[in-house]
Amino acid sequence: MSKTEVVKYEKGLTTRVLILFFILGFASFIVNAFTWYGVGITLEPFYGGRIGAPIYMPFGFAWLILLIFEVMKKKLTPAEAAILIGLLFLISDSPFLFATYMEYIIGLPHASTTNAKVAELLTLMPSFLVPKDPTLVESAYTGGAGIPGALIPYLAFAMFLMIIYLLYQFFLATVAREQFVKVEKLPFPGVVPVVELTKISKISSITENKILYLGIILGFLNSLITTLNYITPMFPVFFAYGQIYFRAWHDFWAGLNPSTRDWWMFIMADTAVFYLAPLDVSATSTIWLGIMTLIYPFIAVGAGWVTPGKNPGWTGPFQWRFMSLYCVPLALGLWSLIFGYKVYIGSLKKAFGKGGGVAEEGEIPPLWAWGGLIGTLLIWLILWLGIGASGLVILVAILSIFITLGQARVFAETGQWASSAPPYMTRYLVVGAFPENPWKSTAGWATMASASHLNGGAYLTQASHSTWGSLQIYNLGYATKTKPKDVFVGQLLAYLFMVIIGFPVVMSLVFSIGANKLGNTWFVSRLVARNSKVWDMYGVINKGGLLPTERIGMFVLALILVGLLWFLRTKYAWFFITPVALFFYSGMWFLSAAPAFILKLITLKVFGVKAYEKYGVPLAVGYLVGLSFGAFLGVTLLTFYKAPWA
Repeated sequence: MSKTEVVKYEKGLTTRVLILFFILGFASFIVNAFTWYGVGITLEPFYGGRIGAPIYMPFGFAWLILLIFEVMKKKLTPAEAAILIGLLFLISDSPFLFATYMEYIIGLPHASTTNAKVAELLTLMPSFLVPKDPTLVESAYTGGAGIPGALIPYLAFAMFLMIIYLLYQFFLATVAREQFVKVEKLPFPGVVPVVELTKISKISSITENKILYLGIILGFLNSLITTLNYITPMFPVFFAYGQIYFRAWHDFWAGLNPSTRDWWMFIMADTAVFYLAPLDVSATSTIWLGIMTLIYPFIAVGAGWVTPGKNPGWTGPFQWRFMSLYCVPLALGLWSLIFGYKVYIGSLKKAFGKGGGVAEEGEIPPLWAWGGLIGTLLIWLILWLGIGASGLVILVAILSIFITLGQARVFAETGQWASSAPPYMTRYLVVGAFPENPWKSTAGWATMASASHLNGGAYLTQASHSTWGSLQIYNLGYATKTKPKDVFVGQLLAYLFMVIIGFPVVMSLVFSIGANKLGNTWFVSRLVARNSKVWDMYGVINKGGLLPTERIGMFVLALILVGLLWFLRTKYAWFFITPVALFFYSGMWFLSAAPAFILKLITLKVFGVKAYEKYGVPLAVGYLVGLSFGAFLGVTLLTFYKAPWA
């Protein structure tokens, strides 16, 4: 009879970790916000996290912190490193969050003076949510002022909405942790570099692994070129750090068939993470995107399904890009719950059964997870029904859970960016159930706004303070044997820190400097009501687009394909095609996945598994560390050189 393995957890939420987190976290709110708002680079420079298409953990900063404490002969334990790096990662994308929640306070009143549709939207919104007097917010644009006292109630309510959103994301991750981290043990390739660094630091020294340092040198040299490109452009400058557009590749394929035009962006960091991911991930991604981006356009044009130059992924009978981007995440979330139903039912029974509020030493009581999720959703539901939303908010919540879990699975299995667009599927399905379109009423607006404030509106679902980000931290804690309760409590503290300290501080800086001096679209778009135009107005002020017949077919096909592939993988060990790769809708992932697949296949087949583990992994990890560390240094200096106050 086998014995249950007892895991000995280590304490990670120590005094020195908390002190470091609050100091470094506070600094990051300011530096990261004005790298985005002022310089126009979507990189968390203080930690070097956004070095590719997704946001990664701060690999370079993790190495630096471990190195400093090792030199001081006061090594961080793996558990302490997991908590510190995990929490800094969680708050590093706060510029997305703060800009989004400043829109109701600043952006809508200001935009209403020049945009008649925004002004019409304001008539449907309660006065306690949005200031109706645009003169109250003018100093946010001109600068030289503090936050007016009249805006403090709006700031407080925005903080309330923000904490509901964050707690929903967090508790959903805590519930899903059982399936994603403990039962299925998903690979989380984006977490691997930090885990490897903590292993090296614990076993020997962070300074001794020569292969790791070869990778660090290569990555650092790469970062110098990328950073210099923002000062003296050598190739087309893109706001996302570490991305190079392959113009020659684009021109070659477009010359053969103009319908092959794509976002041919090569992303070095993503290639390294694909290399660290299971081989089936890079293999399926290469096959799927190779067929759809390079072969299918010739078939579609040759068969007369689309005219030359039209994108066959968005037009014609097989709109695969629509399916991948909008439908596959929802399908992944749905099938994740279906195939994992025993895990969730068992967890739910434990939570509300006898002893649901207690757990093994160091573990998270199931009641904390389920009680938190259900309680947060009830507060959200009561709030929006009270404001005037229709009963469709139930559909909003269900769709949000499916899509959020689907995006989290993409991150968990591939380590790659899961986009910000999948929640838009909620708009199509909810507006399709409206009594009229557009539904110009407070009920219509509140229903769409409830979706925005659960999904996080435009862009927020790609940020680290989402369910997928929280799950990565849980995985890091699991891999380093950190007390789960410490991971749980640490994340709650980080969320409160963002809302109570970070948001008012950054908003004060905006009023002090003036939005007219800030030029980055991720921020300024909120000040011209971008988020509200995408969500609050959709199907309310503007007629919302409904799903045409061919796209309904793609939605159904996504549900069938994902479920079928999932079943085949559980049934047959040899079946390597993974359904998560169906999410990849752009050629940029082909350019990242294909080299990684070829390199990893050669490494494994020619040199063997031991060579991959001894040389391949530390080289890839080192490269990511060097690239991230170079970004941390270079863009932090660039921020202070080019930012509005310079």
